[in-house]
Amino acid sequence: MEWKTIDSAPKIEKPDVFTGRSILATDGRDIDVTNWTVEYPCGEGVWMRNYEPTDYIDNINYWHPTHWMELPSLPPVDIT
Repeated sequence: MEWKTIDSAPKIEKPDVFTGRSILATDGRDIDVTNWTVEYPCGEGVWMRNYEPTDYIDNINYWHPTHWMELPSLPPVDIT
């Protein structure tokens, strides 16, 4: 996996709908699981980290990542 510029990251296609798609993003200092959202009060869209669609949105979750990559697949787990 390689880091890609944030301009190429997947964003929401329909306004006011949470995509449910998370990516791994970085601003060069921090790395975090990130989502794009246009839910109220985000207007035209923002990158949010540590975001769940049931969260009350506060500016503390907004950030400005510069690069992203897909989240890796989970390893197989034997639960037997």
